[in-house]
Amino acid sequence: MRRYFSLFLVVSLLMSYNLSAAETYTYPDSDNPVVQISFPDSWEIEPDEEMLHAMPGDESIYLGFLSLEGSEDIEAALDAVDEVLAELLSELDLADFEEIENDDFVFLYSEGNGVDKEGDAVNVTVALFSPDGEMVCLVFYYGTPEAEEIHEKELNAIVESISKP
Repeated sequence: MRRYFSLFLVVSLLMSYNLSAAETYTYPDSDNPVVQISFPDSWEIEPDEEMLHAMPGDESIYLGFLSLEGSEDIEAALDAVDEVLAELLSELDLADFEEIENDDFVFLYSEGNGVDKEGDAVNVTVALFSPDGEMVCLVFYYGTPEAEEIHEKELNAIVESISKP
């Protein structure tokens, strides 16, 4: 009986986790979107005119999503990544970019490390993609290794949610 209860509990938790990714944002706007991204309900989302800022409730991870102005292609966007991240991180060291795909897009993806404004060593993940062949979008997140481990499932779900509307 106890074994069945544990199995029921695990299945219930998995189902509730999948249902928690309910807040979906579209870009560039809801009238003419080219990409959408979903976040767990427990995350704090703050869109502004330049980018979408997101953090879990404990604020241990920062995730940013934006269109890179003036970057009509991936090569120009790669040049802009350092500039964007330099405003948030120092000592940035990213690995070479690799190509990965989901159902809708091809991403240039890299991982590395840096130091945040508080002086903490952080893991950094960066992905570039073009949702429409015209604009290039950047999605990135950083946090301490411990925070990244705690929020790994949420981060994977967010990145996997990036799709065509």
